[in-house]
Amino acid sequence: ECIKNGVFIATAGINKNLIRMLVSLEISDEQLDEALEVLERAVAKVQ
Repeated sequence: ECIKNGVFIATAGINKNLIRMLVSLEISDEQLDEALEVLERAVAKVQ
């Protein structure tokens, strides 16, 4: 769901229980807010 909306994530950790967001170092506050909203919607879908 995140990738479909342009937010690249990867799982991490021994149990794959961490989510890493792969963002540019030049991300704006607005872009970060949008990426977090996409992540929130994706998490809500799987809960």
